[in-house]
Amino acid sequence: IMLGEKGLIIIEAKNHSGFVCGSDSDEKWSQYKHYRDGKNTEAEMKNPIKQVTRQRDILKSILHSNGIHPWIDGVVYFSNPMIRLKLSLKNKASIVCAGEKELDKFISEYTSPRPLKKEDTEKILEVLRSQM
Repeated sequence: IMLGEKGLIIIEAKNHSGFVCGSDSDEKWSQYKHYRDGKNTEAEMKNPIKQVTRQRDILKSILHSNGIHPWIDGVVYFSNPMIRLKLSLKNKASIVCAGEKELDKFISEYTSPRPLKKEDTEKILEVLRSQM
């Protein structure tokens, strides 16, 4: 979770490598790996956009029950430099970053539709700490 006056963001970090494809509406995404020895593998993973959306909804519910109503965005971050993505993202809210540079750019350019005041961030932090 990234919390500051610019807003509240949930970052779902993934360390997958290989070739990953899917869309924001798919339940599962496919991952393909090709190894130097000629071995190929294919696996499925839960759609990380749906995962971060569920996490956002849970956090929103917790904060709302404490009288706090912030805007919350979610981003999926693939940290492995050996990742290649082929995604069909139709929803503007589906944000995926591949690599540190993309995530850094997203964070530095991010502006919430409803920026937070200092007292808002302090209240949110207090609620988050009480949940640990």
